Amino acid sequence: MMKQKKAQFYFVTMIILLAIALSLILLKPAHTKQQNLHNFFENINVESEYVLNNAMSEDKDVVTELNNFMKDMKEYGAQQGISFEYFYLLINETNYIFYNNLVNNVELLELKMTLNSKETKIIERDQELTKLSFKVNEGVVDVSNFIYKFYITKDEQQLRYFAIGKRGDLNEIQIKDGS
Repeated sequence: MMKQKKAQFYFVTMIILLAIALSLILLKPAHTKQQNLHNFFENINVESEYVLNNAMSEDKDVVTELNNFMKDMKEYGAQQGISFEYFYLLINETNYIFYNNLVNNVELLELKMTLNSKETKIIERDQELTKLSFKVNEGVVDVSNFIYKFYITKDEQQLRYFAIGKRGDLNEIQIKDGS
């Protein structure tokens, strides 16, 4: 009788330990995927500043350098299993430069215009914007029910972007708005 209770105790303990180990194994990949997606966006945030500063200091075309960087990040993301789309606003001393690399259109509400997929628009900086509201239609992730804002300062060189990343069933939206 005593041996049977001892065996039951060990059997129940073994089942509990197996359940804990199994749950840790199953939960780890989701956390790792989310961490990798977050780190991917953190890299874009940090590295984009280096790209802009480097392009300006070497007197290179900032738009070309930024487009090349984002293209490289999109390729790197694909290697990591990350679907990545973005829309950005680059502001220099004379222009607002919009580039849409999202699947669908972006409505620029204050400017009353639409930026189509893969389209670049350049607007002279003669009208001073303090914010730019925009609506993004569906893409990698459905974000069509929301209005987003970029806050714009008087600085000569600024980068604002909206990016959507998806890795497996995990999604993340990153907004660099300058606020």
